[in-house]
Amino acid sequence: MTGQVELEIFPEQVDRFFYKAVPAQISFIRNPEGLVTALTLHQDGHEQIAERIEESAVLALEETLAERIREKRPVENSRRLLEELLDRHQRGEPDYARMTAPLAAVAREQAEIIQSELQRLGAVTDISFKGVTDEGWDVYDVSFENGRQEWSFSLAADGRFNGIVSRRAT
Repeated sequence: MTGQVELEIFPEQVDRFFYKAVPAQISFIRNPEGLVTALTLHQDGHEQIAERIEESAVLALEETLAERIREKRPVENSRRLLEELLDRHQRGEPDYARMTAPLAAVAREQAEIIQSELQRLGAVTDISFKGVTDEGWDVYDVSFENGRQEWSFSLAADGRFNGIVSRRAT
């Protein structure tokens, strides 16, 4: 997970650690030879597995992100994804299958608030791409009939939303 603050972890068992700063645990998965092949982040009742990858793959991913940031290049179909997201939420029909499980859980809790705010703002009149954050989130200014908001989102490796943030545009 890029762009997050480093937090100290504390041993619980040989391959199991916990955080004090957030309610989360990490457990390492080993192959029969004892080599760590993945880790699992346990947080908020969800488990996220991260497979071990070669350092060269990490460097390639970091370079790709750096290029996107430098070139202010959104992910493929970024605008269309945001348009669909806004439309579905405005109609009160969020597509939870297009979200990771933790994000879908939060979106369900906040669905009425999101829909109410989007209905208050009215129809979308313009969407303009602003750039890419250091963490790889696409950022857009969205103009509505009755106001403006900034919308940011990130996608998981499988293309589902794993983070969505909206705030009043400044």
